[in-house]
Amino acid sequence: MINELNKIDYEKNGYFLIRDFISQSEISSYLLQLSWLVEQQLKVHGIEMQYFEDVYKLLSQNLIKLDAINKKLQGYIYDQATRMPFMHQLASTNSLISIAREILSQNVAIHSRINMIMAMPKDFWHLALWHQDSFYNQSHHLVAYIPLQFSDENNGMIKIGVGEHKNGLMPHKKIRKNNKFLSILDEKINKFKNIKQLKLNAGDLLLFNGLLPHSAGVNKSEDVRFAITIRYCDLNDKFFKERGWVWEDLSIEGSKALSSKETNHLGN
Repeated sequence: MINELNKIDYEKNGYFLIRDFISQSEISSYLLQLSWLVEQQLKVHGIEMQYFEDVYKLLSQNLIKLDAINKKLQGYIYDQATRMPFMHQLASTNSLISIAREILSQNVAIHSRINMIMAMPKDFWHLALWHQDSFYNQSHHLVAYIPLQFSDENNGMIKIGVGEHKNGLMPHKKIRKNNKFLSILDEKINKFKNIKQLKLNAGDLLLFNGLLPHSAGVNKSEDVRFAITIRYCDLNDKFFKERGWVWEDLSIEGSKALSSKETNHLGN
């Protein structure tokens, strides 16, 4: 599934990209299933679904409508999205598992946290600023990131610190009052030699090292930005194996930030 150039890019830069990994028909199916969840919650609150021919618009605009009723309702959709069969089927596809085995080892596991990113317009409180996924799971692991629509600087495309995975795990702290996450310190980010913004099409597959620093930008568009993240752990990782493959306690403070249901009371 991957070639030598992909492996070289991964070792040197910490990431590589496979275009058109998921078809538009598959993406449309995912969006429709998520739209059904949104529709059910709208009905609970006596609100009618607004219909659009474009399935992305259908999901995006109705999720915004649901969020306007009560901020916690987006959390309902987020939590249920992680349990949808299509998410687990995608994570278990032979093509992704084969890539994980080529990069990590023959003995891999799917990390229990499979995410459906739903970046609301103008939201800064839930914005994942500069961080390393390995901060939350300090083992050798691979991250698969799949946008469900075109992503650029307008809707908060992902930025990466090219090659910075070689510098190991970096300190993460709560550095902004109007953002819930722990982040890499600004003085460290300012020393990154090459920060790259990636323009990704719907269905592209970005694969990167868990130690690669990355950040999302503010979604300045009028629609929600959707993406899927899946992580694969190397069960042969010495540190991970010696502790019985337990990861939950590795960053208790970070995990609390990830699971926070708070809303932003400070403004953007």
